[in-house]
Amino acid sequence: MELKYKDLIDSQHLAITCPPDNCKVNDKLEAVRWVVQPLEAELNFLPNHLYNQKRGAPVRPMAEHAKCGNCSLSFHTSIQASANAFYGLSSNLQQKLGYTHIAYGVIDAGCGLLTETNPITQHFEFFESTNLNWINNFAIHTQL
Repeated sequence: MELKYKDLIDSQHLAITCPPDNCKVNDKLEAVRWVVQPLEAELNFLPNHLYNQKRGAPVRPMAEHAKCGNCSLSFHTSIQASANAFYGLSSNLQQKLGYTHIAYGVIDAGCGLLTETNPITQHFEFFESTNLNWINNFAIHTQL
């Protein structure tokens, strides 16, 4: 499967496989993501690496698996899990991240590769294969 952000992944010069070998092509699934308002803002559906870069955040040292993960889009399986994850961060980190809302939507089948969902945090990473029309499939649900 050809990935939209393959060049970004390649630019990380990782010694590990990215996306991870345990990723699978997605079935249709509900997903939740932190966003800024309005939903149409260019930052909302970018991999964390590009999000941070566009916001001028300094590059910080990180493990290779984290570098790989920053080339994907980060999601949770429920609004509650997403809220719990956000409010579990320090208020300083919440502010640095800059997110203002939680968006809920559907990712159609076959649009990319996803990691296994963490059973505790209900978090997964999504490696997009095409230019998805996120705005048509997602809506802002609640303010953070």
